[in-house]
Amino acid sequence: MATSVKFTRITPTPSDDGKSPLSRSSHGISYLNNGKLVIYGGEHIARTPIEDSSQSLWLAEKSSDNVWKWINPKQEEEGDDTCIVPPWRVAHSQAAVGDTVYLFGGRSGIDMSETAMNDMWKLQLLDGEQGDTPKAIWTEIKQEGTIPEARSFHKMITIGNNLYLFGGVGANGRLNDLWKFDTTNDKWTSLGSSILR
Repeated sequence: MATSVKFTRITPTPSDDGKSPLSRSSHGISYLNNGKLVIYGGEHIARTPIEDSSQSLWLAEKSSDNVWKWINPKQEEEGDDTCIVPPWRVAHSQAAVGDTVYLFGGRSGIDMSETAMNDMWKLQLLDGEQGDTPKAIWTEIKQEGTIPEARSFHKMITIGNNLYLFGGVGANGRLNDLWKFDTTNDKWTSLGSSILR
């Protein structure tokens, strides 16, 4: 029996201040259990990470009358009023566990020499008080176990409380390794590599 697939275009209305995300590529997108879409990072100009904190992170939320709207949350580090966010990046991976978004790696360089990273961050979104703009709380994770090498253009998915990361481009070219990250103890486990042909 054939499976039927139907695409529906989502066109969110601008945020309350009339803004919308820049067009971009090499960004991440995640769907949260609470019905929000989270877009982070990427490049608006080829090979140049978006370095504007008012453009790097966007949410799209559907209202009760089925209208999608852009939301530009305030970004800050947990327990601090200063605006601290992950280093700017393109070609990272991101995936959600419940309503928490995890992102790993990517590159920050403006040329193809990579400048790859292997840091891990989590993003938690807090509703604003009395209709205020939601807050985005960033926390850098202290990763345990053997950490995957720095890379970009890799993929990461969620199964239960675990994240699975595959491949990408490292300092010496294309990678074909598989990793598991347990979000309950922030620990990486190598699951080996496939055979390159």
